[in-house]
Amino acid sequence: MKEIPLAATKVSCRLEDVRVDDRRVTVSASVTLPEAEAELDSLTILAHRRTDDWVVEFETEFEDRTSGVQSLITAARDSLDRGVWDVFVAVGRAGIVEEIRVGSSRSRLLEPEGVSNIDDDPAPHERVIAYFTRGAGNLSIDCGAVLHRDVATARSVGLTLDENGRAVLLVETTGAPRPDDEYFCTLDGVPQHGGRHLLPSVQLGPRLVGLRMPLSSETIGATAHVISVHGGARTHLPIVGVEYWPTRAAGFGLAGVDDGGVVVAGAATTARRNDPPSWYAPSARREAGRSPRERARAVVKAVPLLGLTLVRAGRSVRRWRS
Repeated sequence: MKEIPLAATKVSCRLEDVRVDDRRVTVSASVTLPEAEAELDSLTILAHRRTDDWVVEFETEFEDRTSGVQSLITAARDSLDRGVWDVFVAVGRAGIVEEIRVGSSRSRLLEPEGVSNIDDDPAPHERVIAYFTRGAGNLSIDCGAVLHRDVATARSVGLTLDENGRAVLLVETTGAPRPDDEYFCTLDGVPQHGGRHLLPSVQLGPRLVGLRMPLSSETIGATAHVISVHGGARTHLPIVGVEYWPTRAAGFGLAGVDDGGVVVAGAATTARRNDPPSWYAPSARREAGRSPRERARAVVKAVPLLGLTLVRAGRSVRRWRS
C-alpha cells in the first residue's frame, strides 16, 4: 500500500481530533467519498515510521460508516516505539486500499502547535509530541525526542505592570529564549475580547522574558490561560503571583483558578483579597506617603525570590515602549 496524494484521489480526509495521554495517542478523522462511490469496505488509521517504513495499526475505538458519503473513525495506540511516525487513514473500497496522509485538512478546533505529554514532565525517551509538519501541515508523532531534542520548558514567576499600566507576565525558561518561541493567551467569557492571542514578548534577562497580557478593566469576567511553544512542543504555563497583584494600581483584579489560569475581576471585588499579607505591615506614616503603585511594589519586594525577580525585571519592563 502506497500513499496516494489527495489531488489524485476522489476521497477527502479531515483530521477531527488528536490527543496525547501519557504515551497513548488517539486520532479521530472523517472521510468523505463521492456520492457515486459511497460504500466503504474498511477504514483504518495507520502510522509509518520514517526510518524503515515500519507500519503499525491503531486500535479502532469508534467507527461510523452508516451516514453514506461521510464516515468517521477514532482509533488509539497505547505506545509507539522510538521514532518519527507519519499518520495515515487507510480507506478500503472496491477491493482497493488507499492510504491518505492526514492532517493538512483539519478541524479549526485543533491548535497549530499540536499536543504532547510534556506537561507531565516525562523522561526524554518517553516524550510523545504530536505535531504538524512544516509546509503540508500533516500529522506526525515524535516518540522519544528524535526531532524535538532541545525542548525548553518555561514557568511563570510573577506578574507586574509596565509603565503604561498594562499587565506583564514574567516567565523563566530552562534555556536561552529563541526567535521561534511563542506564547499564547486564551480568553474565555468575554466574546468581544475573547479568543486566542499571540503575546508580545521582550527578553529581560538571559533566561527571563516578559509577556504583555491582554488583560484590562474591559476584560472583567474573562478567564485567561497561557501556553508556551518551545522547540515545536506545546505546554501549559500556569500563572503565579496573583496574590501579589496590585489591584488598585491596575484598576482590575485577578484571581487564580485550579487549572493554572486566572479570572479577571473588578477592583472592588478583589481589593481585599489582594491586600498586603498580614506579615507585611509598614508604618501608617510610610504607607500614607506612597502611591498605590509604590505600595504594590513594596509588597512584591518583600516576597522572597519573587520580589527579587520582579524588581530586577521591572527595570527592563519600564524601558518596554509601545
